[in-house]
Amino acid sequence: MVKKFIAILTVSLLASLIATSQASANEQLVDEDIDLSAVPDKIWDVDDRSGLSRHTAVYKTLVWDLYELNGVMYVGGDFTTVVGPDGSRHNHSFLAAFDIVTGNWIDSFQPQLNNVVYSLSSTADGNIVAGGEFDGGVQVLNPTTGTKVAGFDAAITHSWGNPAVFTVAVSGNSIYAGGRFVKSHDQTVQNLVKLDATSGLPDPVWAPTVQPAVVNGVNKQRVNDIEIDEARGRVYVAGRFAGINNAAETDSLAVLDPTSGDVLMDHPNVTYDGAREIAFLYDIEVGDEMLYYGGKENFTISVDPDSFSRQREVIYTNNGDHQIIHEGKDTVWIGCHCWRQGFTADPPNNPFAPTPDAIDVTAVFGVDRITGKVQQMPTDLRGSAGAWDIIEDSNGRLWVAGQFTRAAGKRRTGLVRYSPEEIVDTGVTACEAVRDGDSVTVTWDAAVSPDTFVVRRSVNDGTVYFRGRTSGDAATFTDTDRSGSLAYFVEAKVGSQVVGERATCEVTVDEADEIVQGLRVTRVTKERVVLNWQANQPVEIAKDGVIIATHSGRWYTDRTVESETTYNYAVRYVGSQTWSDPVTVTTL
Repeated sequence: MVKKFIAILTVSLLASLIATSQASANEQLVDEDIDLSAVPDKIWDVDDRSGLSRHTAVYKTLVWDLYELNGVMYVGGDFTTVVGPDGSRHNHSFLAAFDIVTGNWIDSFQPQLNNVVYSLSSTADGNIVAGGEFDGGVQVLNPTTGTKVAGFDAAITHSWGNPAVFTVAVSGNSIYAGGRFVKSHDQTVQNLVKLDATSGLPDPVWAPTVQPAVVNGVNKQRVNDIEIDEARGRVYVAGRFAGINNAAETDSLAVLDPTSGDVLMDHPNVTYDGAREIAFLYDIEVGDEMLYYGGKENFTISVDPDSFSRQREVIYTNNGDHQIIHEGKDTVWIGCHCWRQGFTADPPNNPFAPTPDAIDVTAVFGVDRITGKVQQMPTDLRGSAGAWDIIEDSNGRLWVAGQFTRAAGKRRTGLVRYSPEEIVDTGVTACEAVRDGDSVTVTWDAAVSPDTFVVRRSVNDGTVYFRGRTSGDAATFTDTDRSGSLAYFVEAKVGSQVVGERATCEVTVDEADEIVQGLRVTRVTKERVVLNWQANQPVEIAKDGVIIATHSGRWYTDRTVESETTYNYAVRYVGSQTWSDPVTVTTL
């Protein structure tokens, strides 16, 4: 269902080793130890399902697909709101764009689609291809504005309600689409169609037929995923069906000719526990050296793409279907609605009987590409539908999308991004301290959403002392002011663990101005006002906001007054910017 584009990702992953204008020089790829931060990055999120879907109404999924293109992460799904890190909420539905580095919402991208987006890809000339339940089933969009590209019309329809295009894959000037639909323009099709990427017209030659699976006496058929194997000249089709083109051994997984739509060969042996055959598949991943497929009954299989022979132990979880498979640089990522344990074993093996070395998993887990063994993840996602797409992006960060409730104890709903520890050098990215003579206000920016922020202070390069703690949603702290050079340190914490380095930022505040004390009026007549104050150095004297004298003593007589007139006086040390408390006097 979810499309991954290995060529784009491979080029991007290599390119990330070179400094770019958007990526910092210390960004590194996710390594084989899955050294991810336990705390997700502080990026935008999506929320609020539309309730419009006719084909996936039983799911709670908010995000169905991710697609990276030219520094932008496109996010498609069944959402109507984008949510800022500060909790702000903005109306925006079904397809959104986010900056790949900052995670910020790009509000200039405004596609006008009227229903759920299930799948994303791009054309050879850089336009976005979207498949879903909206009018027409497939649309080609401008990647900057989201407007529909003129001249393209897929005109896909269904026998009842909206069409559902669950998967789109692009090869050359062709768009392969699969899902639940019966027509494209006037051509009858059976859940599969090959479209011209310029016009949207269906190819009349490529017309495979899909035979439904019978489940409890009811016909079931849907295409969940299409993947293109350019090197071998194949189109892989996965889903819930009894066969393609009435050919033997094409249930759940078929291998088709990209030109004729004919079945090229039997699928690999999809029996995964010796007795039980696969009910249906959700996803296929064409890797560098492996072909992966997984789905119902909690499994992922790795096979040689030439011989279709199984190469490794089967990857199991003891609850939750495997909904997405993504091959990263060192890790094969698997997303599921699984909240128990993951393990590998040779079939036959009961998927609900974990091996002794099983590890805990929460919605997403990794498998080492070399050893094929499940690896422990530091992440802690909670939810129901779980992960429906995963991308290891060109900057080495891991995007996980689907439906969640919390991540690392904080509310997350549809979109989460994790950075390797090498990238998360500090949880707090910048801070500033401003003083007003009475207090110091410290503000900061953070790349994570921790449980708490802790603020510490040193005076004149002395010992660093604890000053206060704020909630993980706060970004400001007010401290008492004092004389001296002040340095502040802000750190992000999850429980007792500091995220990143302990000293996350430092700002030195100049020494506070000393204020003249005790200004008072000691005598007043028609012709003069006598002032007195406590000071040990020369001061400036102001009357009604205008400096009238500089004086080195502690007494001053103003003889420039008029009778029955009110005046305001203040004094300050020469060179200071801070005035004393004013006094008001009315002459006789």
